[in-house]
Amino acid sequence: MAKSKAAKEQTARQASKKHMKRFQDWEAVKPDDYYVRCASSFLHHPAFLALSPAARMTLIFMREKTAGNREFHFPLSSYAAFISRDGFQRAIKQLVALGFVEITGKNKNLRKCNDYRFSSAWTRWTPR
Repeated sequence: MAKSKAAKEQTARQASKKHMKRFQDWEAVKPDDYYVRCASSFLHHPAFLALSPAARMTLIFMREKTAGNREFHFPLSSYAAFISRDGFQRAIKQLVALGFVEITGKNKNLRKCNDYRFSSAWTRWTPR
């Protein structure tokens, strides 16, 4: 029997927890919490620094939700707590323009969330 995508993500998180160092009390609320993987070169890249604060938060929450998967869905329930629908649309436009995310499927007519894929095009972005 094939595992669902959510079950695979949960299994990946549990497997990564086995090799994880526990967080200190000043780092997280829960000592066995999981982390969002972001390289230093990613955080200091001019493309990341050029993002608006809302786009940065959206990107970080996308990376958290995907647990290392390149292709993903990001429904309203994933972002409603930290950004409005209009704010999310502006953030997505910026993430696509700077090469962090690609929209692989527009599902508006199906009343489903869009399909996204992380991109490496941001690594070639230079400020104007």
